Amino acid sequence: MADNRNSGYCLRVPVRTDEAVAIKSQAQRCGLSTAAYLRNLGLGQPVTGVFDAEAVLALSRANRELARIGELLEQWLQNDDRLSVLGRAALTRNIGTVLAELRTLQATLLATVQRV
Repeated sequence: MADNRNSGYCLRVPVRTDEAVAIKSQAQRCGLSTAAYLRNLGLGQPVTGVFDAEAVLALSRANRELARIGELLEQWLQNDDRLSVLGRAALTRNIGTVLAELRTLQATLLATVQRV
């Protein structure tokens, strides 16, 4: 329920351009107007973020990918027959490729978490 604040006082707070952009961005991330965001901060009221469904989906996909890679590594390292068929050089190459995938996935996870 929104209250009408047009009859109240207006405070002027000088900020630099980069600060204004950052404040507006944070307010948007919290799903609030800039005025409501600053009012909540100024009054010591909690400012909570909005649920980011895209980020949750990205994290879910990354989690599935991590599970897939982990299972693949586990199969390679626990299956003696497969190890003997692949040979040491091929196995080393495959594990190197999987580790490169893990690094890419870690970068994706970090970018997603920072966005949230």
